[in-house]
Amino acid sequence: MLMGAGISLFGLLISVAFAPETRGMSLAQTSNMAIRGQRMG
Repeated sequence: MLMGAGISLFGLLISVAFAPETRGMSLAQTSNMAIRGQRMG
């Protein structure tokens, strides 16, 4: 179980490191972002 928690924490850190453009935004704001010039949904 600790190993799974460690992997999840590692994934969280990688996600934050590689997606700084979404830092400080709410989930609603990031879900409304355009992807490659086209809105999803």
